[in-house]
Amino acid sequence: MLKVRRFTCENMAAGCVTDKAAPSFSFSLDSDRQGAELKRAVIRVGDWERTTTEQIALEYDGKPLEPYSTYKAELTVWDDVGENAQAELTFETGRLSEPWTAKWITDGDYHFTEKKVSPVPMTFRKRDFAVMWVDDVYINLHGDGVLKQLCDVYEQKGGIVENIMECPRQEMVRYGALIGAKREGNVVRATGLIEKPKLEEVPSNYASMGPYVIPNEVLDILPEVTKGTNGEINLTDALNLAALRGMPIYGVLCKGLRFDCGTNADLQRANIKLSLMNSGELRAYTRELLDTMDL
Repeated sequence: MLKVRRFTCENMAAGCVTDKAAPSFSFSLDSDRQGAELKRAVIRVGDWERTTTEQIALEYDGKPLEPYSTYKAELTVWDDVGENAQAELTFETGRLSEPWTAKWITDGDYHFTEKKVSPVPMTFRKRDFAVMWVDDVYINLHGDGVLKQLCDVYEQKGGIVENIMECPRQEMVRYGALIGAKREGNVVRATGLIEKPKLEEVPSNYASMGPYVIPNEVLDILPEVTKGTNGEINLTDALNLAALRGMPIYGVLCKGLRFDCGTNADLQRANIKLSLMNSGELRAYTRELLDTMDL
C-alpha cells in the first residue's frame, strides 16, 4: 500500500509560520510494494495547484499570500500501478512584506542631549516594568507562563520579583546570587543580590535568572550604579542598591522549562528539543533517521 510518510512546509510537518512569499513543500513516501515509483503528485493550496514528479523544495508560485493568515496544503500522490495516497497540513504566514509599524513609548520628538538627558520626562518612568533576556526562552506546558507566575507574586507582595533557579554551588559563579535568602514554598525572600560572586563568596544556591518585574523607582537610581564585582555595570547591582534602600526582593522558583539560546549551538539544541517535544511524528522520524544514517 502506498502512503505519505511525511509532508512538510518549510521543513515542518506542523506549526509552520513563515514570512516567505513562496514557501516550499517536500514529502516522502512509503510502499509495501518493492520497486514502487512515484508517477505523479499534486499539491494544492487554495486555487493554486502544482503537478510534479519531484519531492523536495517545491515552491509555491500562486497568487500572493495574505499576511497573518492560515492556509491548508493538500497532497495527492500516485504510484506506477495507480495506487494513491493523500496528506494535508496547515501553515501560517507572518508579516510578509507588510510594513513594520511601532509606537513610541516616550515622546516621539525626543533627542538625546550631549549629557544623554531627556529634555522631556519619559512616560515609562511612571510605570513598573518587566525585563526579559532575549536569549532565554521559558515554556510551561502545564500551566501559566513564567511572566504570569512572576506577576501573580508581584501583585501579592510588591517589590522586585524575579525568576530564580536552584543551582549547585560551583555553578553560582556564572550567575547573580540572592543574599540573605529565606524560602517559603516556591518564593524566596532576599535582602540583596551579588553578580557572579567568587566561589568562596557565594551567599546562596539561588541564581538570579530573569525575567524580572521591577518597580519604576529603580529607574531613578540607575545613574548611581557603579561597576560591580565583575567589572561590569549590571542590572543586578541596580536591584541590589534598591534592596539596600529598603525595597524587598522576591525570587520565584517558577514552573517551566528554560531554553538557553545564547549561542548558535544553544539555539540549535533548543530548537531540536522543543520540536521533538512538540511532535510525536517528528520524534518517530528522528529515530528512523538516526537508525539509518551512516554516521
